[in-house]
Amino acid sequence: MAVYDASSVVSRTCEKCDEQRPCRDCVRRGERCSLVDYDVEPAPSLSKSQSSYRSSSALPQAGFPSPGGSESHSPESDTFSFLTQFKVPKQTAAPDWSQDLLLMNNYTRSTCRSFSHVESIRIIWETVVPELAVEHRFLMHGLLALSAFHLCQLRPAETKKFAALATLHQGQALSHFRPVLPAINEENCEAAVCMAIVLSIIGISALSRPRDTQSDASDLHTSSFNDILGVFSLTRGVAEVLAPAQSQLHDSQIKVMFGTWRLDSYENIYLPEEVQSRFDAMKHEIVPSLVTDAASNLTACLTALDQLEQIYKDVQYNLASPDHIRVPAESHEVEMEIGFILKWTTSVPAEYVTLLREHHTAALIILAHYVVTMMSMGERWYSKNWSENALQMIKEIIDPSGLPWLRWPEDRLRRQQELWRTAMDMSSAVQVAKPEDSSMDIDTYNFKKKVSLVK
Repeated sequence: MAVYDASSVVSRTCEKCDEQRPCRDCVRRGERCSLVDYDVEPAPSLSKSQSSYRSSSALPQAGFPSPGGSESHSPESDTFSFLTQFKVPKQTAAPDWSQDLLLMNNYTRSTCRSFSHVESIRIIWETVVPELAVEHRFLMHGLLALSAFHLCQLRPAETKKFAALATLHQGQALSHFRPVLPAINEENCEAAVCMAIVLSIIGISALSRPRDTQSDASDLHTSSFNDILGVFSLTRGVAEVLAPAQSQLHDSQIKVMFGTWRLDSYENIYLPEEVQSRFDAMKHEIVPSLVTDAASNLTACLTALDQLEQIYKDVQYNLASPDHIRVPAESHEVEMEIGFILKWTTSVPAEYVTLLREHHTAALIILAHYVVTMMSMGERWYSKNWSENALQMIKEIIDPSGLPWLRWPEDRLRRQQELWRTAMDMSSAVQVAKPEDSSMDIDTYNFKKKVSLVK
């Protein structure tokens, strides 16, 4: 039998339980099931429909790209260790419903609009996702937690209150989400992938507060290098869990969110000379000189570097070509979609992620060149200080011998901050790329030469 809150005991009480662990009805609604011991979470036996998903060997190219390499499945990973980075408080009394209304009001009026500048995606987060949340408690609590974290920035004087609400709803979301993960099916896959994106945004936002405010008396998490690693763990872990439902997601009502986040070809996308020279030096001189321990480590780093070069080309192409990712007419910001940036965290080899955990100098230098790309997200509340904070954390843990190689990404970050402000000062211009010119100098943002500015 399923366990329900008093608010859930309506006509559903007549539904027949299939006695799986967790039962089908609890999985569909994201509720805790009395048939499962949540202190020890055994993998449930798969129903006929669920087992059919497992036959697919391809990982999803939507939402989160496929994890690179092969990662071992230890007992720890089988219990979804990628969720352990999120704070789960001891259960307390439920918050006042009026506070939940405040959080949902902020979500529908403001937070949901920060996911994307693509109107069709915005509409999904504004209308479809809240409806999914009504049916799946883990998503409802996830949206409320995200809204509360957003309000911590919007209302700094009330940070302590909203941080407590954020932590409470985050804990409730995870307690309902964990039982769903072993049994992803066509009824819960849409809500599950939305929850995964919400958790990714929450994870990124942990590094987005100015570091001089992170030692305040609020309940907000104090960020560390582990939060950067957490982005890798979360995106890679969720991509693997959601892999069985990829065909359902591509045919779902939220399918517009699941672009491949990849250009058809990178052959005709050229980086500025300075940037290309840097990548060439990294591949042929810097990284090989720093990786002398094992050939497999060098291969992992060079593969990650090749994939990072594609991310730079994604930024180059999309900032120069608004027609590819259409910016709404009322917006004057040129920003990247987060999928283009996050795909690197899932596509790099597993061996490279291991090197990051070991604070390997070459791996950290490559990571420093990656974190700069988050600047292309613009001034979104959850990412606007991420690059600066992440780069500082890398400087604090890297071997002193690697510090000179961080000067290039540091200088690039400084220049992009200045150039972004300059671009934003041209706020009355709607930017349209010239068809014959598919490149854009992302070092100089030379809009007059590379794009047409229509007042």
